[in-house]
Amino acid sequence: MASSASSATPRAGNQLDQEFACLLNHLKKKPPKLCIIPEDKAVHHSLARLYEREEELYGLILGYNLEDRGVSAPVPDAIYNPLVWADGRLMDHPLRSSCNVPFTEADANRFVDYNEFTHYQYVKQLEAKFYADLTWFRFVVKSFWGGPVECAFELTATGRPIVLVRFDIRRQHIVAMSNYVDRVKMFAYIMARHCPIEGLGPLTDIFGFTFIDCDGRRISEFEKMDRVDMGDPADITKVALITADDKRMEIQQKVQDKSQKLVMCHVLQPGMNQVIEII
Repeated sequence: MASSASSATPRAGNQLDQEFACLLNHLKKKPPKLCIIPEDKAVHHSLARLYEREEELYGLILGYNLEDRGVSAPVPDAIYNPLVWADGRLMDHPLRSSCNVPFTEADANRFVDYNEFTHYQYVKQLEAKFYADLTWFRFVVKSFWGGPVECAFELTATGRPIVLVRFDIRRQHIVAMSNYVDRVKMFAYIMARHCPIEGLGPLTDIFGFTFIDCDGRRISEFEKMDRVDMGDPADITKVALITADDKRMEIQQKVQDKSQKLVMCHVLQPGMNQVIEII
């Protein structure tokens, strides 16, 4: 029995590698596609957006999987509207000015103020909506990573909504997969640009993403820079990346737009931690 259990883990890892290889093989069959950039823009005209072709293919795969299983995308619900953050503080959310739940005396003893109360109500409603749409979220994740992954809703200690992506193998086997860090980066770009719910923005406007292994141990994570709490000890690694990026932008005399950047961290490969700009 022991030998059978030990052989299951490599097979799960091989399945992820094979499915990702299939994705890349599809890409090789397509000619390069350059994005159209106005001539007055000071950018490299000869380059397409990073992972543009992969994003296009992901959209086709997701659409096929949803149609094949008869799963519809969520209707544009106000609860999925983008959130407004500033240095880890939630400045605006869909219930900030429209919460119809009464603020009782018991609530006053539990929450510091009404804004904290409406944040709590928002998170409860978002979690309920997430699990009502769980099948769709599973396809959003599995259409990129393949079969042996699941997803769940989670909050950080400071109340930031997270999509928890769980692999069915241990993290040493996950990081040993070919180009694992590049895959996470590609997935981050796609999640930050692809708009799977009609009329709404990308999922990173609402969620961060955290990857864990079958034992619940954290592997990698990414989220928009403006969500990171600069005073939270739990975010010390992300804060260091943001501080370094702030200094770089200051040296280059550029304005820092934190809403257009993601902070990406890898527990077992800290040298690959980075800030990426979504363009």
